[in-house]
Amino acid sequence: MKRVLTAAVLSLGAAGILFAATASGQANPPAWPPGGAAQVFIWADTVTADTGKQENFFSQGSKVVFRAYAVDLKSKKVITPDVARYFYVQILGQPNVRMAYGPVGTGAKKASLWTGTWAVPSDFKLGVVNFRVLVHTRDRHHGVFQQAPVAASQLTIVAGRP
Repeated sequence: MKRVLTAAVLSLGAAGILFAATASGQANPPAWPPGGAAQVFIWADTVTADTGKQENFFSQGSKVVFRAYAVDLKSKKVITPDVARYFYVQILGQPNVRMAYGPVGTGAKKASLWTGTWAVPSDFKLGVVNFRVLVHTRDRHHGVFQQAPVAASQLTIVAGRP
């Protein structure tokens, strides 16, 4: 079952890369899934700064909030500031976005997540933003999150208000 699922994911990823590159006339995005044996699982998404609503389309000049959660695959422990050496978002041509750990949301059961805010420059190129979330623990375990090449879910910069 694992082999079938892996083959299906790789096929969809390859098709998405080909479609995205040819449809937009841009260079291919980085390989997906990211290479290497990761020792840390990372989940990440993007939300609006004002409402906290999950979103992937942002205009130039707006603020993107990255949220992430990570687990060390060997120890099965959640990555917290005590464990993390660094945890940040990497966007080509932009300064790294440092992420901080803390409770997010409202209500009695606030989840603790890593968050970081990126102010999209007003002259930033329109289109898909190929970002990566990187973590390195004090135990020298590392992980990389890279968004899947599915056009409907990738962080995209658009002109005007999305």
